[in-house]
Amino acid sequence: MLNSVKEGSKLREMWPLITEELRDDIYVVNRTFISGLFQDVATDKAISEFLSDPASGYTKKRGRSGRWTSLPKGESEGISEQHVRNIVCVASASQAQSVQQLGTYCRQIFIKQPNRNFVRTLVITEKRVRLIHFDCSGVYMSDFIDFHENPALFVRLVLRLTSPDEELLGFDTSVKWTVDEESGNTTVNSDGQEITYNLNMDEEIFVRASIRGRGTVCWPATHPVSGRSVLIKDSWRTATRESESKYLEAVKGIEGVAQMISYHDFCADTENYRPSDCEHDGFHNRTKLRVVLEYYGKNVWNFKSRFELVAAFRDALHTARSSSNTSSTETSPYRIYYLGRKGQERSSRNFNHLDMAIWADRTTEEICQDPRSGDYLYQSVAILLSMGEENQSALAQDYLDDIESFFYALVRIIFFFKKLGKSNVDRAPFLVEWGTCDAGASNSKDTFIRNPISWTHYRKEFWGESCKKLIT
Repeated sequence: MLNSVKEGSKLREMWPLITEELRDDIYVVNRTFISGLFQDVATDKAISEFLSDPASGYTKKRGRSGRWTSLPKGESEGISEQHVRNIVCVASASQAQSVQQLGTYCRQIFIKQPNRNFVRTLVITEKRVRLIHFDCSGVYMSDFIDFHENPALFVRLVLRLTSPDEELLGFDTSVKWTVDEESGNTTVNSDGQEITYNLNMDEEIFVRASIRGRGTVCWPATHPVSGRSVLIKDSWRTATRESESKYLEAVKGIEGVAQMISYHDFCADTENYRPSDCEHDGFHNRTKLRVVLEYYGKNVWNFKSRFELVAAFRDALHTARSSSNTSSTETSPYRIYYLGRKGQERSSRNFNHLDMAIWADRTTEEICQDPRSGDYLYQSVAILLSMGEENQSALAQDYLDDIESFFYALVRIIFFFKKLGKSNVDRAPFLVEWGTCDAGASNSKDTFIRNPISWTHYRKEFWGESCKKLIT
């Protein structure tokens, strides 16, 4: 039972983040859509027989409306007390609070269950029930439904959300875990050609910690025949974005750019989880793409020396220049990877993701039509200004913006670590400002570039004078 969340709790602190991510213009679907969505769960006859059974907990006296008076006892047609107990309940909540509270929990579900396409849950009060749906395009909900007056629909809602069918629950069933009793190996089924890759359980799975957005998940694995390391990447793009597979195909053979082995496009679309006539202004359909890439090891957050870190950014800049027909539009430390080579120092000329790339020869008008995406912390001053209310300097994004983003990524790492593998307890205030999309972020970055004066969090005893000169 999820009741009120105390002020000051970690969950409550997440509410503003959830609100910013999902926005407050929540789409409410009509009851006809909800009824049709769950109609095939059970036949009318089966539900009618269940409701007429005293063990169902539903009582209807002559001349009166029916009411649920207790939880179901035993099991009939797959409906049991456990089904109802598995449903998340909120004693009382407004529309916004329901999204905030349940969005916090569903966000964790997406993180802990990376093969999720969507998450659905119910809000149940004393008399009413409401369905809430979360996916990479955002959130929608039904209006409140009186479950005493609509017992059949309530039964269908409970059955669907407790179904043993993983696809109905929102899981991507092309990703399955099996455990070999002898070896203990876990495998993931991926790729359009149904190749079963061995999931590398010693490597951490990367999951983008958000609900709305690209929903990127990266699965380290090995090819079952060749044994070579691969990275299986799932991500969701909007209709205005070209498939990452097109960009990866264009940069094949360029040293330092992720090399694609295969891909499977149009794995799923979020528009198929909504009414066909959905015209909500906040909704943008997202399409799921899966690509299989050569695996390049860990990203630059895992640097082993100052030299290695600086060399990584040098090599990444070299790679960005080599792939001059594309602009990445997003740079961060999470997108620069090391390439291990036997008998050699590890190289780092690997820019591993192009899901936010654009063609460099697009016109200014074409590029500016795309909404700006990516982490604000690494966006250039010009891009931040173009996203402001006054839409200043709405210029086409090019390689100069990419270079500026590399600079911010390097600064972030230098001010994050006080020594190798140890982070600063306090975050530099200007980095907090950089992570927002307002005038303060662009002003702070412009000030830092012209005259970086905030050295309180700079650990000279580790980084030395040379790194300080590098970023000034």
